[in-house]
Amino acid sequence: MKTYQLRYGDFRLDLEPSGMISEKWFRNISLNCNIKARQELFIIFKKGTSDSRKHEILQQFDLILAEPLENGEFVVRAPKDKCPVQISFLLQQMKDVLIAEPDFDTPVHSCFLPTDNLLSTQWYLDNKGVDPIGQRDWVFRKGADVKAFDAWELLHSVTGELGSSSITIAVIDRNFEIDHPDFEGKIVAPKDFSPHGEFTPFRKIIKKIHPETGIAQTDADHGTACAGIALANANGKGIVGIAPNAKFMPIRLNSGSGLDLRRMFRYVYKNGGDIISCSFGTTGTGMGSAGKRAIHECATKGRNGKGCVILFASGNDYTFLRDGEVATHPELIAVGATTSEDNHAPYSNRSLSLSVCAPGGYGHSGMMSSTDTSFVVTRLGEQIRAGMGQTDNDLYRFNAEGTSFACPLVAGVAGLVLSANPDLTAKEVKDILESTADKIGNPSEYTNGHSTKYGHGRVNAANAVRMAFKRTLKIYPPAKEPDYSFVPEFKFDYGTSIKGEFAPDKDFVLYKFNVGPEKVGKNLRLRLEVPVDHPVGRKTSVFIRHNGAPGLFSHEHDVQMQIDEDFYNEEVIENLQAGHYFLKVMCFQLAPIFDWVKDAGEFELNFKFEDTTGE
Repeated sequence: MKTYQLRYGDFRLDLEPSGMISEKWFRNISLNCNIKARQELFIIFKKGTSDSRKHEILQQFDLILAEPLENGEFVVRAPKDKCPVQISFLLQQMKDVLIAEPDFDTPVHSCFLPTDNLLSTQWYLDNKGVDPIGQRDWVFRKGADVKAFDAWELLHSVTGELGSSSITIAVIDRNFEIDHPDFEGKIVAPKDFSPHGEFTPFRKIIKKIHPETGIAQTDADHGTACAGIALANANGKGIVGIAPNAKFMPIRLNSGSGLDLRRMFRYVYKNGGDIISCSFGTTGTGMGSAGKRAIHECATKGRNGKGCVILFASGNDYTFLRDGEVATHPELIAVGATTSEDNHAPYSNRSLSLSVCAPGGYGHSGMMSSTDTSFVVTRLGEQIRAGMGQTDNDLYRFNAEGTSFACPLVAGVAGLVLSANPDLTAKEVKDILESTADKIGNPSEYTNGHSTKYGHGRVNAANAVRMAFKRTLKIYPPAKEPDYSFVPEFKFDYGTSIKGEFAPDKDFVLYKFNVGPEKVGKNLRLRLEVPVDHPVGRKTSVFIRHNGAPGLFSHEHDVQMQIDEDFYNEEVIENLQAGHYFLKVMCFQLAPIFDWVKDAGEFELNFKFEDTTGE
C-alpha cells in the first residue's frame, strides 16, 4: 500500500487512509495522552502568488483568516467539521503553497466532556433516544436536544474551554439555594429585592410538604433548578449547566411589576450582568411604560452599550399571548418549550412574538435539575429536608417541567455564543439564536420561517456558536454556491432504480431529485449495490445533501453510505424536506487521503418510501 506523509517542520508524519495521524506515529513517541490538531493552520504562500489566488485557495477549503503575520505568513482557522490534517496535506500538494501545517496541541486530558455522574440523564443536552432513567424509551427521540455536546466540542477546539468564565448570567426568581455545590465559586453580586431587604438564602418559605416523604418544597426550589440548568459547575458530581463556566448573579424578586423590572434590570446591567433569564409568570398581564422602558434600557445600555441579552419564558398556560404582554417585547427573547420527542409541549404558550423554543420536559420526560438541598425550619421549630424530585439524590430532581426550564437552557446557550464572540450585541445574539435554530414540527406550521408554536425553531447551540465564531472574522465574503442547474433531474416513486456507471474521465456521478408536498415528512430508504465481483480494497460511497451538492467533508452532506467488503448497503433519509436532494456517487481505493477512482464500473441505486415512524 502506498504511504502518504504530512510534512511538519523537519518531521514526516505517517497518515492513515482517513487523513488522520496513524497509530504507528503515536507508538513511536512516548506520550501518554492524545495529540490533537487544533483547527488553526499555519500557511506561507510561495512568492509571486497573487492575492486573488490566495483568496481562492482559502475559500476552496472554507478557511477563515484568523491572524495575518509578517512576511506573508498567515494563521487561518478551519471549520470544526473539517480535519486540519487533511486540509494541510491537500494544501501541501498545491504549487502555490510553500508551507501548510496544522497546529498540534497536547492536552492534559483526552476528553473534553464533563465527567459529572448525572450528565447521562440530561437528555435535553444530548438526547440518545433512550429513557435516561430506564422506563419509557418511546418518549425520547434521538436528537431532540440543543446539541450541547457539539457546541462544547467546537468551543473547546478553539478556546480550550467549555465557555468563558467572564460571562455572567443573572437569574431572576423567587429564591435560590446559593450554597448548592453546583454554584460553588460562581456567585457574583447577589441581590434581594424581596421585602426582606437583604439576600438571605436560608430564609425560605415552605410551599408544601409531601405527605409520604415528608420533604418540603420551598420557594428556592424553582430558582435553584433554573440556575442549575443554565450554569451548574462541571465539578464531576451531579448535573452540568450548558454554560458551566459562566458566573451566577442570583436576583431574588419581589414582583414582576414594571417598576420592579426597572429596579432589577438596572441593577443587573450596572453590576456587570451579560444575560438575564426570567422564568417568573407574567401571563395575562399587560406591560406598562415603566416595564417597556426598563427592557429597552437594559437591552441597549447593558454590556457597555452592546446590550444585555434578556430572555423570558413564554409561560405554561396553554394559551396564546396577546400583544403587550411582557414576553412579547421585541427586544427580548421569548422562549417556548418542547418535549423529549421534539414536539411542542402542550402547556407552552404560543405567540406571534415567540423567538425560539427549547426542551422543557413533559409528562414522563421531566428534566434533571439542581434542587434546594438545605433543611428548612417550620414555625414549630421542626427541621425538614427540602427538595422535591424523582431521584434518590437529594441534590437533584428529575421532575422539572415547563417553559421555566427551557428559558435558562437558552440563556446558557446565549452564554456560549458570547463566549465565542463577546463583541456581539444583544440584538445580534438574538438573530443568531433564531437564524441557526432547527425547524422542527410540521413545515406547514411555519409562515416566513416563524411558527407560533416553535418560534424560529428549536435552539441549536452548535450552529449558534459556529455562527458566532464566523462573525468574529469578516475578511472574505462567503463563497457562492456553485451552479448545479446542469445536473439532470429525475422523477421516481416506490421501487425506482437507477443504474449508473463511472465514466473513464470522471471520478463521481451526480444526480438530483425533487421532493414535492406529497412526499414531505416521509422517509426514503436507499439501497446501493455494486457487482458481487467488485475489486477488493475499493469503497463505493453515496453522499447526499439537501439543496446543494455535497463535498468530501462530513458537514457537507446530510447522509452518507459506503460499501466496503460487501456488495450492497442501505441508509434512510428521515423526514424528507421540500426542495432538491443531490446524490454524489464516488469510489476510492484504500490509499491515503481520497485516492478517487475513475472508470470504476457500474452501480445501482434503489429507492423506497416509508411513512415516518410513529406518525
